[in-house]
Amino acid sequence: MDTSHESNPIGAAAEGRKRDIPKIGIIVGSTRPGRKPVAVAKWVHDILKSRKDADFEIVDIEDYKLPLLDEPVSPSMNQYSKSHTKTWSIRPSD
Repeated sequence: MDTSHESNPIGAAAEGRKRDIPKIGIIVGSTRPGRKPVAVAKWVHDILKSRKDADFEIVDIEDYKLPLLDEPVSPSMNQYSKSHTKTWSIRPSD
């Protein structure tokens, strides 16, 4: 067990603050081909990363490979290119 902070209260306080820093995710919420939010998230992260009051991280839902919103065009256009989307688009009208 590390007891070095017992003799150094300033070190203990700094260590406590480090653990208490909130972690904030900058979420890239699009998985569409040709998406633009990645550039925006990087821009925001570049601005925020110099702050010392929180840890900032880019969280890209594309990294999780969810089959959600993976069509290149908005659903309102009804121009689907993926078979799973075509199947789903027929289902609500059944």
